Amino acid sequence: MRIFVTDEGRCWNHENPILEKYAECVVVVCLNGKKVTDKYKCIISPYKHTSGLGITDYSVLSQKYQALRSIRDELRNTYTYHDDIVFLTDSEPQSLYPYLILKDDEAYNSMHLWCMSPWKFEGKHKLDSYNELIHDIDKLMSLHYVDADEFMKKLDRETTMPEAILQCREWLNSMLPGALYEIEKKMKWSERYYYDLEKMRYISLKDSYSKVLKAKRIKKELIEEFTPTPMFCTLGIMMMPDYPSSGDDAKTAVEQAHPRFDGKQVCDQLKAMRQMLADENGIEYQTIECPSTGPCAGTCERCDMEVRYLAEQIAKIKEEERRYPEYQIENKKEETFNE
Repeated sequence: MRIFVTDEGRCWNHENPILEKYAECVVVVCLNGKKVTDKYKCIISPYKHTSGLGITDYSVLSQKYQALRSIRDELRNTYTYHDDIVFLTDSEPQSLYPYLILKDDEAYNSMHLWCMSPWKFEGKHKLDSYNELIHDIDKLMSLHYVDADEFMKKLDRETTMPEAILQCREWLNSMLPGALYEIEKKMKWSERYYYDLEKMRYISLKDSYSKVLKAKRIKKELIEEFTPTPMFCTLGIMMMPDYPSSGDDAKTAVEQAHPRFDGKQVCDQLKAMRQMLADENGIEYQTIECPSTGPCAGTCERCDMEVRYLAEQIAKIKEEERRYPEYQIENKKEETFNE
């Protein structure tokens, strides 16, 4: 396993004390061109501060991004084939740069992203830039996503920004040990996962509805005893453990759904559309509230079950009597497994 952080992150950076437990696995990417710690392996960007446009841009056009990209091979050489690569990023868009540079290097590795939206009060430019950077997540094995503004709602009105960041870091730190345990010990290559913030567990998108209902907290003793493997490499023919052969439902594994940031929004809109169809045709129908609180795929086997039920009921109605409501898709942001 390799754990990437940067010197730009607010919650995830070289000063976060929880990383000391995983020191052999941690790689600190120094975006500002200077080594910042002797505790962990550092990759130092050749970035040099100069005047001009693009210095502070949160984009792949920024000088910091381009400087880091020029040493992509050095980043890549910090891990080997069959590693789990964990990117710990937060509301600072520049903390995403290592992930953006390495995200397509997933042929023989498993990529896992922790991310967090910028705070609303930080401005539309920063939020738009962040959304542009983070839109492509199809290559990930797992996604852990936090909406900063949803987290802010849980804080007291008197909380200052430094206090909010500290509380957020402590909250994220409480999840990390169990998450790393699951990444190395529980995940299967052939599946995709999202992190449910309420259950504090990774949930497989395969049968996710039933799995989130059964999810339980990981036993504390398992987490405390666990230390991630700093490196793994298979000699000879390079094959992923669990890599599906042509006879092992490989097509299903490749075409499976992926977690998405707006998964709950998609789920709610699809439910509303199904309800409208049922109401228009006088079909008795009642959806069930999804227990997931993580960035799911927006649909699951429970949703598919409801769709099949409606299709069966519609088929019983004469074609000329069927009613199909007009739908309008809104782009609106909403203000356990046993060991």
